Amino acid sequence: MTNSALRFAALITIVLLLFPPPASAGWDDVWDYLDALSGPGPFTGNPGIPFYPICWDHDKAKVFTYLPDADSKYPCLYVDVRALSVGARAPYDAVTVKLIDAGATWHPYKFLDIGAGGGFNRFRSKDIITYRFSVTPLRVVVTPLATLTSSPRARALQYFVRETVMFGHLTGDNFGAPRGALNVGAEKLTSAGFLIDFSQLILGRTP
Repeated sequence: MTNSALRFAALITIVLLLFPPPASAGWDDVWDYLDALSGPGPFTGNPGIPFYPICWDHDKAKVFTYLPDADSKYPCLYVDVRALSVGARAPYDAVTVKLIDAGATWHPYKFLDIGAGGGFNRFRSKDIITYRFSVTPLRVVVTPLATLTSSPRARALQYFVRETVMFGHLTGDNFGAPRGALNVGAEKLTSAGFLIDFSQLILGRTP
């Protein structure tokens, strides 16, 4: 087994120990999972879609190019788009959430990215729409296929774990429940799941 494969196996083991899968295991939980708020949740959904519109290489900004070589100290801009939902669970109505998260990510190994950023979140419960801002102090992405092949398309399939702090005041009114059913401020949420970079899959971009 190569050193890269060993490092990847060790990283996956650490991730699974720190962030075990939810007890209600199902395909939605595997693809994308977001912790429950103090009220509704947990939320699940299909794989998210990442974009890497700009990568820096020394003093040059490269538009829609592949991430820098491993061990590069220069970052890329990432944008993740995700859509999740949870069914009605008394006293809350069904809730959908769309999350857009953007920030900087670094590429220390060919199978690993580490970054941080901030986001904009849109919750919808029936006709009630709620917007919240969030900060992502840690975003870890592994690309398992990159340990098996040097093809740029191997980066199309990504698995992420992130910690997010969501800001703003929420009450039961935001989710079709009595107002007193929920009354919380900022919350820390953990999420994990897959991202599929379709542009990388189709174009196979290289530096």
